[in-house]
Amino acid sequence: NVPPQDTHAEYNDVVYLEIVSGSASPPGDYRFKLHSIIWEGNLIPREQWYLGIIVAWLVIVFGILVFRVSRLKSAINDHNARERDLQKLNRILDIKSRHFEKMARTDPLTGVSNRAGISDVLVREIRSHIETAHPLTVIMLDIDHFKPINDTHGHDYGDEVLIKVARALVETLRTSDAVARWGGEEFLLVCPNTSLQNGAALAEKLRERIKALGIGGKCRISASFGVATLGNESIDQLIKRVDEALYRAKQNGRDRVEVSQ
Repeated sequence: NVPPQDTHAEYNDVVYLEIVSGSASPPGDYRFKLHSIIWEGNLIPREQWYLGIIVAWLVIVFGILVFRVSRLKSAINDHNARERDLQKLNRILDIKSRHFEKMARTDPLTGVSNRAGISDVLVREIRSHIETAHPLTVIMLDIDHFKPINDTHGHDYGDEVLIKVARALVETLRTSDAVARWGGEEFLLVCPNTSLQNGAALAEKLRERIKALGIGGKCRISASFGVATLGNESIDQLIKRVDEALYRAKQNGRDRVEVSQ
């Protein structure tokens, strides 16, 4: 008892249409005329339409994610490149900073420390003296008659004298000792773990070394020395005592060593 309208053939989801002749038709050429093809219902089923929309959205979202990841990688690479450039720049600036700091504490003519550089050494060695109770001796020397040398032979020769004297001091001192151009033709030596007696002996050795320098054979070079060992006093008081000892060496005929007790 199926209704007639429900007994006809259904052609849902037709994907292929073929027209064939009957088996009794003789071979030959035939002509068919197709008047129309009528589509009823949706060309795409609703489920496939929804599925297509979902797939399209997934493709768009995936494309956006790929694009964002690509941009993020590019940004990370740019950031890493800038960071490497900044690190390189910081290394250059650090090297230059240390170079300028060293220049600020170095005498440009002789290459030894200047007053600022030796002051740092004095502070450090005095702290070590307080902690260890090891003796600390300073030596101040002044090149004798340096102004007449400059006036007679010129400033270039005077500079050569300063350079040669500084080199002689560095070559004679221990690696633990420090030397600085205190000002003009004066030099200051800081000798840690050195007693007053040993400091005076070192000053005498330096005096002989400077006296033996042959600098162009134009004049005789000599130096006067003052020696002092740190007691219960400040840096300024120590420098004052060694300076007074140097002054006595000059007053007593120069080219000699005087010790501050």
